[in-house]
Amino acid sequence: MTPGFYVNQMLHGAVVTLELTAGAFAVSLTAGALLALVRVRGPAVMRGAVLGYVELVRGLPAILQLFVIYFGLTQFGIDLSAFTAAFVWMCFYGTGYAVEIFRAGFEAVPTGQTEAGTALGLGSIALHTRVVIPPAVAVMLPSLVNFLILQLHNTN
Repeated sequence: MTPGFYVNQMLHGAVVTLELTAGAFAVSLTAGALLALVRVRGPAVMRGAVLGYVELVRGLPAILQLFVIYFGLTQFGIDLSAFTAAFVWMCFYGTGYAVEIFRAGFEAVPTGQTEAGTALGLGSIALHTRVVIPPAVAVMLPSLVNFLILQLHNTN
């Protein structure tokens, strides 16, 4: 074996790591933001379902979740490749954490700001894009960076 062979293998591994991290991070952020809105402002039944999902993800060991996705789904005729199983697990696992990051950010915005936006006659979309999201992003940014690092570590 030549040293170039190992370099190629390492570069391939780095590419796979970055693909998994970027893809799972994007999916987790999107799903996490939507589920956090449901958790904060949705109907009680849906809030309970999201809470149950978050508690399930955060309460079960990560390796158990990965084993269930990779080995357990074969019992139902779903045979996933290692890459696909890792991607599905990282999205499933990451969304549970992203929900809590976004929920904390949304709840960090003082209710007085939301009430002021409503008093000014802002609609729901304008209220969220102009009043709620900017200060919430400032609160969420450190946690989102840590979450990106967690997703990177999960590829190992």
